[in-house]
Amino acid sequence: RTFSLDKEAIVQIALVFPNSYEVAMGNLGFQSVYRQLNAIHGIRCERCVYDPRFSDMILTLESGRRLSEFDIIAFSIPFELDFINLIRIILLAGLEPYRQARSKHDPLILLGGTSAFINPAPVLPFIDAVFIGEMETMFPGFGEELVSWKLERGSKDELIEHVMAMPGWYAPDRSDQQTIQRRSVWQKDDITPQYSSVITPDSHFADMFLVEVGRGCGRFCSFCAASHVYHPVRFFPEEAILSTIEQHRMDAKKIGLVGAALCDYPHIESLCRTLSDRNFQLGLSSFRFETLTPSFVDILNRAGIQTVTLAPEAGTERLRWMINKRIPDDVIFQGIQNLTNGEIQTIKLYFLIGLPFENETDLDGIVRMVRQMRVILDDRRRHSVRLNISMNAFIPKPFTPFQWAPMNTEKVLKLKRRQVERQLKRIERVQLIPKSTRLEMLQAVIALGDERLSEILLAMAQGKRTTVPNLSPWTNAIATFRNVNTSLPWDWIDYPISRAALWQRWYRLMVGQNEDRHLS
Repeated sequence: RTFSLDKEAIVQIALVFPNSYEVAMGNLGFQSVYRQLNAIHGIRCERCVYDPRFSDMILTLESGRRLSEFDIIAFSIPFELDFINLIRIILLAGLEPYRQARSKHDPLILLGGTSAFINPAPVLPFIDAVFIGEMETMFPGFGEELVSWKLERGSKDELIEHVMAMPGWYAPDRSDQQTIQRRSVWQKDDITPQYSSVITPDSHFADMFLVEVGRGCGRFCSFCAASHVYHPVRFFPEEAILSTIEQHRMDAKKIGLVGAALCDYPHIESLCRTLSDRNFQLGLSSFRFETLTPSFVDILNRAGIQTVTLAPEAGTERLRWMINKRIPDDVIFQGIQNLTNGEIQTIKLYFLIGLPFENETDLDGIVRMVRQMRVILDDRRRHSVRLNISMNAFIPKPFTPFQWAPMNTEKVLKLKRRQVERQLKRIERVQLIPKSTRLEMLQAVIALGDERLSEILLAMAQGKRTTVPNLSPWTNAIATFRNVNTSLPWDWIDYPISRAALWQRWYRLMVGQNEDRHLS
């Protein structure tokens, strides 16, 4: 860690990541909030994570204190399934789970993170306020308000009123606004890359300094929430990224470049070449097939990269065009061909099953694509290269055109996965990454849920047996088409891409599909 904690701070904040330490230390948002809160004079922020192996008591990492001893408990939540852990942690802290049952002497519970500003509705009954937007916009004035409140010995209600006066904050039962505008950093000059505050061998990215190259994605795949909620796409100047690395990397020899559209970064080859020339090992979050040019593969070799992650998503060009993932087959296979000139040992491939408008040909296309990749590798005598296949269920996400799309039932998803996996297992040197269809269904229910889901989430947090079919009424939400006029649980959040524009994209797809069926 490159900064020290304020021993004389009057405001005490516990920053909680409701997942493992390894995942927490690989999350740039969590690390950046930790650093920026501790940069404010008068505030001490300590970390807390959730490890089910040691879940009998929840304590902070820095001082080993109970969460109930802090003024504020702030949750950072990037994954919907961690909403259940949020409730578990509140219970383990010895606090009443529901906001209205807690006393004025209990800590204020705040919520932020990607899942929080996409759809926080299922956990609103458990928290005091949620921040809707990118965290950089929160800090101007936020720390000063907290310090002033503590100096004036204000009440928790007064603190909530102070928080509510700042843009982007929403407090259940207290907001007079019909909608909350998501806070976004729009201009390149207003934002600096997020980067690792703590480098540890116990992170998912062991001993690696992570730095952000950009935010958002201009591809707008119809299933992807990140490309829609982090809008517009922004990239950082190469000089700013290199400067961040030199100033803050400590002694790290491995540099991880992070971004939803990493390979769309206009200077990706130049940046990677510069870092490679400085003898850094590189870690890149993902690749696009069209960026795997011979010159770029040469850079990957020099940087010591052994694993490449690629996402064809669908097995046919037709379906990729439908979901706005416009990658031709020949580009995919040319990318694999170029990789054979390198030292890559593992290629991870991500596919989606259960996509809208999917048919048997699309499922068979996954197998054909993987088989052809194996042929290309073997023809070039790259027999040792492993193909690791992950087939994830399509889950409708808020603020995307596919938020109105139906999700396949658990039974249908299991049948499709079994059908494809049975054929993939016949291909040599192909490894399948196991998936839990039940957890995928649960994730969908949470992603689409509203406050009525809170009772079931609490029961699950308490260890009571709850199955997906019991998650009424949200099983209906993932099984049927919604109407354009249907009220959605996240309608109170105002995003730059309007609901009407999203509906038009979804409607055009539906009409086009129906026309194709009529013509056939």
